[in-house]
Amino acid sequence: MEKKDHYRLYKSGKRWLAALVVTVAAGAVLTTAGPTVQAAGTDDAAKVTAAEPASWETQLAALKSAVAAGNWGNLTVNNQTVSAVLAGVTDEASFNSAWSEVAQTIISNTVASKFAKPADQTAFIQAQSTDAQYAGKTNAEVLSEIIQSGAAAPDFGAVLNHLITYTTTEANQFQPATDDPVKTNKNNLTAFLQANSKIGQLLVEKKDGTTTTVTAIVAQAADADSLAQAWSAVAQAVITNEMQAKLNLPDTTSAASRNTMSKLLAAKANGATVANNQVLANVVAANTPSTENPELNVATAMGNICEAVDSAFANTQLAADWQENKDSLLAFLQSSNLGSLTAPTAGGSLTALVNGVQDTAGLTKAWGETAQAVLINEMQTKLGLADTTSVASRSKLADLLNTKSSDTHYSGDTNGDVFEKVIAANTPSAANPTPNFATLVTSLRSYVTDAVKAENLTGQSQVVIRDWANGVIINQRSTTVTSGQTIPLYAAAHDGLSFDSVKIDGVTQSTTNGTLNFSRTFSQSTTYYVDYYFIKSTGYTEKDAWGTVYIKNTNGAALYSNMNMTAQITDRNLKQGTAWASYKKVYDAQGNVVGYNLGGQQYVKASDVQETPIGDVTTQTFNGVVSVINP
Repeated sequence: MEKKDHYRLYKSGKRWLAALVVTVAAGAVLTTAGPTVQAAGTDDAAKVTAAEPASWETQLAALKSAVAAGNWGNLTVNNQTVSAVLAGVTDEASFNSAWSEVAQTIISNTVASKFAKPADQTAFIQAQSTDAQYAGKTNAEVLSEIIQSGAAAPDFGAVLNHLITYTTTEANQFQPATDDPVKTNKNNLTAFLQANSKIGQLLVEKKDGTTTTVTAIVAQAADADSLAQAWSAVAQAVITNEMQAKLNLPDTTSAASRNTMSKLLAAKANGATVANNQVLANVVAANTPSTENPELNVATAMGNICEAVDSAFANTQLAADWQENKDSLLAFLQSSNLGSLTAPTAGGSLTALVNGVQDTAGLTKAWGETAQAVLINEMQTKLGLADTTSVASRSKLADLLNTKSSDTHYSGDTNGDVFEKVIAANTPSAANPTPNFATLVTSLRSYVTDAVKAENLTGQSQVVIRDWANGVIINQRSTTVTSGQTIPLYAAAHDGLSFDSVKIDGVTQSTTNGTLNFSRTFSQSTTYYVDYYFIKSTGYTEKDAWGTVYIKNTNGAALYSNMNMTAQITDRNLKQGTAWASYKKVYDAQGNVVGYNLGGQQYVKASDVQETPIGDVTTQTFNGVVSVINP
């Protein structure tokens, strides 16, 4: 009978095995790998030394002798020793099976002694043989042939030693592929995104404001750092996608959707000691490629992240929009020291008014009253009024409100009309459920300044610019400015020094590099002093670090507009016990954490905060926490 030999690889436990499948012309298929008990046909007579093959009992005895001589009896085959497997042979079929198991076990043991990693063992078995007499065959095929060779002359010791010698020789010449965790993890991420195309098509916002897909971000990864950034983008995309599904949001880009997601991230789940964003950050970190975890199991990692989002959703009670707006409004009044201002219509302090809010309608009223009170206070300051109640002061306020706007965007409107529009645009609504009151105040102050300038464009004053270092003026210059005129100011360059902060008439300005616009309105000539302060370069650096910090300073924490944390932001103080999202850590030259970035150019000193909660805290959030958007 003619036969054709085929080979297949299969894994038994941790061992890769090569089994010979003999296809007989008559159609019978036998799986064997060694000498079989069979009658010699006429065509085989010249090839077989013995006229009749040995019985299976004789072969079993010979195999046991070979195993004992080679000290292979204690090797394990499917949780049994080789000796135990041979002891269980009772007939021809079980002998053939036992021989195959013994031979393959010895091969696996030899391969494992050469290669520790299963991936390298597999690669070796599948590799082409370097032995000239086996050209074009894989190691799996060669080993199977060696096992089968025992059929003609069943010297089991010789066959088994041949298997060991061949395997050892080939293994010594085989070079496993160099480990490349970056390439492996990139391939794993790419495969995951191809299998989950919806996630792969999610968009992330780049530093330049444009968007790209997470698949494209992964494709561009070329080293460990860029791969870590790509992994972070994929993780954030999955978090955002899962939150959208759980919160039943129509999108992830509208103000309402972003607000809802931000609230979920900033809140604490029942029984949790940290906010959900910190929990998710910890899960992402634990499932990020690292020295301890070099090869990323993407499916497991994504499953863990989704489970964390699902748990946060199931165990977090989100505050209503009006409640969140109430809390943020009270926080603003406290940090800006404006809570004692009188509500124009309701009377009483603004703090008392906002504290009494119990629903959406009450919040809308309090929001408008607070905006008007801050506006009146700003107009009083800019116009230099002693009060807002005397006839003279009220007349000047009315004149400013009734004057036509000089802003081309509000052609035909009075200043009073513009104020109403600005307040309305920044009041809570369906399209803008949780606006930032500080943004509204900035808009009002900016417009009031411009409106007052337009009323008084006469007079000139001197601006004296002084550079300070170590308490000494190292440079001084001056310029002339007209009332209402805007002039740019810049920090001068000094060797060995870096810009620290700048003050105008003793008031610290918000700028990170000393560049700012100077503008004042005045009715008579005066002198303004602009003081630039320089310090020896600190070597401070900042790195991405997503988390939450809690204010521990009993006096609250000051906010700074520069990384050196020397330019304090006026009218901003974070209350003790409040929690704030942190996006970066600031390190000194020795690698110590000296501060935290709370978003944009807002920094707090490390000495004023801690990363663990302080009893019951009030969580404050920033709009725009989620940067990943859905296409």
